Amino acid sequence: MLRATYGLSGIDGQFFENTSNLSKTNLKIGAYHECFAQSIQEAINEAKYFLKVVKSQKISYPLAVKISNEFDIEMGKDFTSDILAAFCNVISENNYTPLIYLSKNMFEHVNFEKIKGIKIFLGHFISA
Repeated sequence: MLRATYGLSGIDGQFFENTSNLSKTNLKIGAYHECFAQSIQEAINEAKYFLKVVKSQKISYPLAVKISNEFDIEMGKDFTSDILAAFCNVISENNYTPLIYLSKNMFEHVNFEKIKGIKIFLGHFISA
């Protein structure tokens, strides 16, 4: 799973090189967007930007959204879930399968009723 984009205009500096190199292998490629949206409209705009960037690549896994570590969790579970749902709706409307990429820390800040039916990838990192 490669980070492709972040926010409204960021592209990961390694994304195109990584997808180019991976496309020469038999490995499947996944991509995610790091979301900084603070409104439904921003989430929609970020999703459209993400699609614009990844459409040119051979992505074989669902397209994922990851809430940024700087996301304001104080806005509540419903707000976070509404942002995720809006982003994923744009992905679905463009004939891709959406995926929500959650860290263990963000897992408890989501109302799962609002994102029912969307697959979740849970990432958990530990320090050695």
